[in-house]
Amino acid sequence: MKNIHQVGLLLAMLFAMSGLTGCDNTTKPKDANKTSGTGSSHEHGHEHGHEHGDDDHAHEMGPKGGHVIKFDGGKGWAEWVHKDNEDKVIVYLLSDDRKELKGQKITKAYFVATSGDQRKEFELTATDANAEGVASTFERIDKALLAATQIGTELILETAEGQLKVKIEAHHH
Repeated sequence: MKNIHQVGLLLAMLFAMSGLTGCDNTTKPKDANKTSGTGSSHEHGHEHGHEHGDDDHAHEMGPKGGHVIKFDGGKGWAEWVHKDNEDKVIVYLLSDDRKELKGQKITKAYFVATSGDQRKEFELTATDANAEGVASTFERIDKALLAATQIGTELILETAEGQLKVKIEAHHH
């Protein structure tokens, strides 16, 4: 339990020191690059300049204006949005053409942040699940999760067929 508190404190300190500004993807940037790609390190083309690390892939904005990511093994697409002013991270499951939301039966959705040998999970809540448990939208309000996205995380979705995973590279807001 002590380790979890230490990771949370570390992430909270990173959040406080980072001075989160900009990159609130509630709308699509006018000049965003719109090409297919995988991965998550990118540039947005925002009017306020900031870097997002090495751009070793093309970046694609999702239908909700967020960061499009492809699960390992080509097992599907998702989009993640950070709403810094609300301390919220949202994950949308996407159709194969990445233009629409596509629900799936997910038993657990969470981000994992690691620092050294310490691991912290941030479980997400399905916000649009139907009676069968099929959902396309998952979210969490948590400053520590926002901070974790700045140092890099992994998104994991648990399904009956196994896990869907994707690494989210360090993302500076």
